[in-house]
This record gives sequence, structure tokens and C-alpha cells, in this order.
Amino acid sequence: MLLGSNLNLAVLLSIRFAIHNTTEGFAIAAPLLSSNVKNLGKLILALGAIAGLPTSIGALILTNIPINQLVLLCSMSIAVASITYVVINISSLSLSKLKDGQVLFWVMFFTGFVIAYIIDTILTLIGV
Repeated sequence: MLLGSNLNLAVLLSIRFAIHNTTEGFAIAAPLLSSNVKNLGKLILALGAIAGLPTSIGALILTNIPINQLVLLCSMSIAVASITYVVINISSLSLSKLKDGQVLFWVMFFTGFVIAYIIDTILTLIGV
């Protein structure tokens, strides 16, 4: 169970992700505004539901069952698999559009991982 500071952290992260995803949604939806799509509002609501409902359903399920190691393992495994799937698809799409920059793509991809680990290590060392 989440208690004390863990609950505060969960609330803070939830608010942070909601704000982040809202601004990201504006950036993603902006090109639709210049299109000739009929019922644009309904389309954006439908796309938002497709993107947000699985997360909401998962959160409702996980808040209503007792948390143990198996539940944590399964939910984290599903989350990691989903993220990995998206990263592989985006990488494949990016690589298919590049003609001469495939080596640079992989160098930057690896550099992103290195930067993430360096930042994580620094934050761990300073106790954040």
C-alpha cells in the first residue's frame, strides 16, 4: 500500500504526467486543425479515449486489488513491454525514412540511453 511520502509522490507524478501529456496532445493534434476532417472534435475525443482509456482502466484495477510482488511484476512487465514496442516501432519508422543517417540515428539512440543512465546515477548518488 502507498503510505505517506509514497502517496504524495504518486499524486505528484500523476499530476506531472497529466500536464505533460496535455501539452503533448496539443502538439500532436495541431496538424489536424489544418486538415479538412469533418467532426474534428469527435475524432480528437476518440483518439484521446484510445490513448487514455487503457491507462485509466489499469489504474482503476491496480487501485482495487491488493498489491503484492506478483501484481507489481506483471504490471511493470506490461508497461516495459509496451514502451519497448513503441520504441522499436518508432525506431523502425525513423530508420525507414533515413537514407544516409542510419549510423547517426543509432549513435544518437545510444547517446540518449547513456545520458539517461548518467542522470539516473547522479540523482541516485545525491539521494533524489
